[in-house]
Amino acid sequence: MNWLRTAMTWVGIKTSPKAAAIAPGNPSFDVLYDWVYGATATDKDLRHSLGKQRKEARLLARENPLVRQYLSLLETNVIGPKGIKLQAQVRDSSGSLDKPTNDLIEGNWNEFWKSPWVDGRLSGVEGEHLILGTVAVDGEAFVRMVPGFQNKWGFALQMIDAELIDHGYNRPAGKGANEIRCGIEVDQWGRPVFYHVTICLNDTPTGSRLPIPAAQMIHLFRPDRIGQTRGITWLYSNLSQLRMLDAYKEAEVIAARLGASQMMVFKYDNPELIDEKAPANYRMEVQPGKGITLPPGLSMQQFDPKYPSANGPGFDKSQQRYISTGLPGATYNTLANDYEAVNFSSLRANALVERDMWRILQQWFVQAFKQPVFEQHLRASLLTGALKVGSRDPEKYKNVRWFPRGWAWVNPLQEINASVMAIKNGMASRTSSLAEQGGDFETVIEELADETKTADAKRVQIMETKPAPPAPEETDASKKP
Repeated sequence: MNWLRTAMTWVGIKTSPKAAAIAPGNPSFDVLYDWVYGATATDKDLRHSLGKQRKEARLLARENPLVRQYLSLLETNVIGPKGIKLQAQVRDSSGSLDKPTNDLIEGNWNEFWKSPWVDGRLSGVEGEHLILGTVAVDGEAFVRMVPGFQNKWGFALQMIDAELIDHGYNRPAGKGANEIRCGIEVDQWGRPVFYHVTICLNDTPTGSRLPIPAAQMIHLFRPDRIGQTRGITWLYSNLSQLRMLDAYKEAEVIAARLGASQMMVFKYDNPELIDEKAPANYRMEVQPGKGITLPPGLSMQQFDPKYPSANGPGFDKSQQRYISTGLPGATYNTLANDYEAVNFSSLRANALVERDMWRILQQWFVQAFKQPVFEQHLRASLLTGALKVGSRDPEKYKNVRWFPRGWAWVNPLQEINASVMAIKNGMASRTSSLAEQGGDFETVIEELADETKTADAKRVQIMETKPAPPAPEETDASKKP
């Protein structure tokens, strides 16, 4: 309670030596209780709604084409077909890049990333796609780093379904026990200590829980509020809108089918002429070129529901535009595959906005997942001898750069010329220019050297080169001190 009293002093709440008796119901206690002791308001809401939100989001991910398209855009633009590449940046005593050591580190990582999971079912890149899609749908993803695994590196990764960490499992702090918020045990500062994972037998929960240390667990989610413990689906703001649009599209298809069906309605006009044996529901077959004779008292009217409506496509577009604003990184034209009314300027503007958001997600993914996994993998590789370098201190070798996928220029000629001018005037580097497109300067240099070597061996000139200008001669003035 002493630090609660201190916290209240910070925010201007007067306290007294008798404040140790602060308890629930006391206004001073209630002001800071959520911050100091209990879960945040977001966590309280999630205890009751997280399971329902996750279930609805997963259903939409399976059935809704807009959500499927969004998940494909995420995987394509954030991870890409080749994943996020690693480049070691270890330097020697002279400050230059230590190429032999860096090659060993990169080779060791690339070999591990071919199949880093405990079940061996996916490659590293395929797992990245699955993890990112899981975060978007579930709002979070859990990956356990398994030390001592029986492989070359003594290390592997295990994906854990978010449902196995029960958000309904909560416990207040007290009597030397930490608080548990939504299945995650935290210390007095809200830092995760253990993740309580439900144990399953033959895919059936047993009711028992395994506490996994926080040091072994990566919990990927993007919080919306301070102090938030669990992640919320990225589809949350669109759940109701997507459901309503699905219902509208279903009704629209049914109405279109009715509109496409040529039907006739028969009506009894004069009950006095109706035969007593006349059927209550009159039906007849109509064939092209043949006339129709109706019984006395019966008339025929055409059934015309006037559908499809001319307003239907406009309504669909407005709804899809509205939905796209709630999905991080996606604009309407890309999400709906609608480029009917775009021009070069609007297309380029949309692409630039999207790419900025994709880059934000790339950097988040690198910091939240790739870098922690690499550091633990490096430590395990040094301990098992899978990576043989000069020292077993991982701090000497953890300096790396990550190269996410880039994008081709929208207007290649103009943008290449602008990039060349920026490099010539010292406003950009070749490394940064290539990185924007997902390229690696060292790799390009090595490829150019190999091409030149092969071309020289075949006596073929493959690129126009100019000799370097001679160094300026020293003048008498330049020799003076």
